[in-house]
Amino acid sequence: MDRSVPRLRSTSAGIGTLPYLMLTPYFIHITGLVALAINVSGLIRPSDKALRARAGWASALWALNNLFMGAHGAAALNVLSAGRQASANVLVDKARHIKLAAFLTFEGLCLLTAWITWSGPVTVFTTAGSMLATFAMFYLGGMWLRATMAFTSVLWCYNAIVYDSWYQLIANLIAFGAAGYGAWKVRKLPIVS
Repeated sequence: MDRSVPRLRSTSAGIGTLPYLMLTPYFIHITGLVALAINVSGLIRPSDKALRARAGWASALWALNNLFMGAHGAAALNVLSAGRQASANVLVDKARHIKLAAFLTFEGLCLLTAWITWSGPVTVFTTAGSMLATFAMFYLGGMWLRATMAFTSVLWCYNAIVYDSWYQLIANLIAFGAAGYGAWKVRKLPIVS
């Protein structure tokens, strides 16, 4: 299998051959590192609102990261996650039926995304993680929100292994540790949205 980088043809301007995908590995690393930093900063804060907001921004960057890696199903679930986090933050104090409708909509979208982007067992793990995180973002707070996010990090490790992404695996393990630390840190605090 030829794994060489595709190259542009020479142009009349005399540029020669340029690797148009040369920067992709750098974008993968940069988006992953920035997403990790944002995610960790949310997981260790005592505010659930800050956690949801930062997890949303991190999800948007993880979507780019997965897209650059070719993990399209994971990228789609991350885009959905960014919307979920924003919606959960807005609906924290809203009526139960409104929150339930949004929750069920996001759960349904997770399943639809999994169906459309099916990639085998990796889809089962990422979808389970996304659906569990959806429940956590809408209905949990404090220690339990962070503990659930720690568990979803473990589920997403499978995506990193399948796509041979050691840094994404390390990032998920760091997120697991940060969520565990955040859960321990807020364990005796009252749950504040």
